[in-house]
Amino acid sequence: MSKGEITVDKPIVIQNGGASKYAIYGIGILIALVLAYFFLYKPWKKQQETLRNNTIDPTTKQGMAKILATKLRTAMEGWGTNEELMFTVADQIRENKIPWADVATAYYNLYQRDLVRDVQSELDSKEIVEFWRRINPGTTPAPNTQKTVTQNTKTTAVKTAVKTTLATNPITAAFSYFF
Repeated sequence: MSKGEITVDKPIVIQNGGASKYAIYGIGILIALVLAYFFLYKPWKKQQETLRNNTIDPTTKQGMAKILATKLRTAMEGWGTNEELMFTVADQIRENKIPWADVATAYYNLYQRDLVRDVQSELDSKEIVEFWRRINPGTTPAPNTQKTVTQNTKTTAVKTAVKTTLATNPITAAFSYFF
């Protein structure tokens, strides 16, 4: 062997497919994360929500407000809206003399959502009028003049109920300023 000459005892092997191996690992990790989200995180979150709702004392107005807020969320959750349940809850709010502000506050504390906006997004205009009428019967005219009521009057009744709610609930008032 002369000086400056390079000898190779073992051949140099170039490995092919190294990048594809890592891509497969990455896809596997991504699939594992998606499965963990749906099978671990979501059930855990639902369990935490259930635990929060189990600390309800139905003998107090705040406890009843939490129960009614939970019923309203159940009526609005998922595909479609259970209008009959929402109307039943509205009747219970009136019958138990639970302030709407308490129900809206409990709803926000439980779900971090604005109850007024959720109700407005789930019901059409006639159903909204019926919902507010059931909560506060004084927002619609007497039965003998019901046939002569225009759509404008019904809209005014809903706006009055919403403004009253916003005025009595600082949380929804603050959020309505931004949205």
